[in-house]
Amino acid sequence: MTDASRSMVLFVEDGRFEIDPTEPGADESPEIEPPLGEAVNGIVAVTHDAGEIRTGIRRGNVHLDVRLLDAEPADGTAGGDDWDEVVDTTFVSTTGYARISSYEHALDLNIAHQGPGTYRLRLHARGRDSQPGAALRRRSKPTAERYEFHIWPAAAAPEVVHKATDTVGHELRVRLAAMAERGAEWSLDDWVGPLTVKVTDGTFSLRDPDAETPPQPGGFLSTARDWALISTGTVSGTVTVTLHPADRDPRPDPLPWDEIAEATVRSTTGSLVLCTADGPTKDDEDVAFHGPRQYGVRVHARRTPHGEDYLVQTWMHGKR
Repeated sequence: MTDASRSMVLFVEDGRFEIDPTEPGADESPEIEPPLGEAVNGIVAVTHDAGEIRTGIRRGNVHLDVRLLDAEPADGTAGGDDWDEVVDTTFVSTTGYARISSYEHALDLNIAHQGPGTYRLRLHARGRDSQPGAALRRRSKPTAERYEFHIWPAAAAPEVVHKATDTVGHELRVRLAAMAERGAEWSLDDWVGPLTVKVTDGTFSLRDPDAETPPQPGGFLSTARDWALISTGTVSGTVTVTLHPADRDPRPDPLPWDEIAEATVRSTTGSLVLCTADGPTKDDEDVAFHGPRQYGVRVHARRTPHGEDYLVQTWMHGKR
């Protein structure tokens, strides 16, 4: 009879952690087929032997609890006021081994606890809205985010969303639905951020760091050769910036924004780096993936309870 429980504080990066079939000491990871898709339910995606769980923070420590069972729990754990998101999904292990991990950190527990076969995975989550997009140090205190898994052997069954109430999950579901409707050829993995950017003069920019002539400010987006300047409501402080470089126009983001502006910028050097008045940011992200040419720039802006939030899309525009 199985009823094993483990808990840990897990350090996550890139806004996610994983279900990983790689056994300790293995030279390489098993090939994952079919490939892992997007978390269209707003929190978890699974395929044979692997999975991915989306977090609210971009980097930092979260609480993780796992309970292994012989059958579905009879204690009414499929919802309740304690959780923001609760999802049941089917997980298939072909190898009889999988554990929950994040890069070099992992819970020391094989969740495929009855060998190769089909399992039901119930994931509970709360606290993802507490610090969305935060990038915290490895030794920082655990955040309010908590994830609890109940896993038991069961026949494959359709996914069931028992509860879906947090903002992080809602925004992910809306964006993925819009991508599917538009036939988008890009993935959310192409996005960079959210990044915390410290502004000192009420602006940040995408520019060649060696460019000398800034645009004349006009509205909250203005451009000149090798320079796209974004004016912020915050004169001195931090704002959150997410970059979405794409090959083609990805179209405006489907979420609500206070303001959206669009322009073109000519890159003569093939360098459009995220900068402030003090120069390139520590992230040093360059969106001019296609070298010297003209790019479209679309900036979305909104004020949230956590501060100012910007989404900047860039893409090849017109002929080179």
